Amino acid sequence: MCGKTMEASQSLRLLLAASLLLAGLGGCRTHKRPNAPPRPVATSGVSVWEKPLQQSPEVPLAVMQQRYSAVMQHAGFKLDSHYPFQEVEIPLVIRQYQAFVQVNWGGRQVECQLDTGSSSIMWPQWLHLDSQPLDFGYWQFGQSGPAVRGEWVLSPQITIGDLRLTNVPTEAMGVPRPSNAVSIQPGLQYALKQPIIGMFAFLPAVVTIDYAQKRLTLRNIDYDVTRYPHVPHTLLIHYEKTQSGRIVLLGTLGGHKARFLLDTGEGWAAVSAVFAHDYLASFPIEYAHTAKPEDRKSNPFIGPLAVDIHGLKFKALDLYVADGVGEADVCLGAALFRVCRVTIDPFRKVVLLESSR
Repeated sequence: MCGKTMEASQSLRLLLAASLLLAGLGGCRTHKRPNAPPRPVATSGVSVWEKPLQQSPEVPLAVMQQRYSAVMQHAGFKLDSHYPFQEVEIPLVIRQYQAFVQVNWGGRQVECQLDTGSSSIMWPQWLHLDSQPLDFGYWQFGQSGPAVRGEWVLSPQITIGDLRLTNVPTEAMGVPRPSNAVSIQPGLQYALKQPIIGMFAFLPAVVTIDYAQKRLTLRNIDYDVTRYPHVPHTLLIHYEKTQSGRIVLLGTLGGHKARFLLDTGEGWAAVSAVFAHDYLASFPIEYAHTAKPEDRKSNPFIGPLAVDIHGLKFKALDLYVADGVGEADVCLGAALFRVCRVTIDPFRKVVLLESSR
């Protein structure tokens, strides 16, 4: 594909991504974390999800969409590589079952969380990252905790390895510094402690996430995972894309049909309380061993449970029972990414799962 055609194709996809983001009113979600390692297997990387958030724009939604689309006309995406498929490799840091990348944000080095469960690029305003106001914001309302004001801003340059983003919209959130936060308090204001790189940053690329090799690989649209021979113990699965652009696979949990959200931002795994109540009532619920006995019932776990995703079978140990897991029944973090190398192809809407054992 020639350069101009590639740029035009990417521009169209970025505009589509913009419409998806605004259709879902942004990609944020709320989690708080237990203030002590809950279980030997699940550690403190387990996310505690709140129910899906609601947003209240400060301008009419139609105006917000119009302004956002105008910004996206000038947004740029580039894989700066001479390798086949413009392939770039970016080192991952795996900490507490979660993935992090080093980012050059307008000349400043910042560690960011790689979060496939979030659809946008989001950061706390107190970091004062290089940005320009776009003059449209919103209020974020969770199931608990005070509302948080978010603001769409223009970030002139974000570089992740050899991936270069220019003039892209990001979300700056009015949250307090971590030192001012109380860890047991719910809500986004106590959860967002560093920038999040969501799926928006990678929508124009085929993405491979490899926890075992601690590597993130990006390739352009010409890399078609459906055309390459696959070794044994691999699965090619067509996936659902949610309204906000997240990746959901169909399968079963404990023998019951379930929708699985692929989420590197989740420390281990979580199951919605509604699903647990409806289908897993016979399984005993246990509680995390926290420093304060009165906090233990706020950290319920269930498991182990059998997971089957199109023939990929494994045991999910210690799933956190959460009020909500966004647009799915189960949120799969390291429970999946530790055993599989995951390739997401948004152009063909397929996910390739390769055993990393």
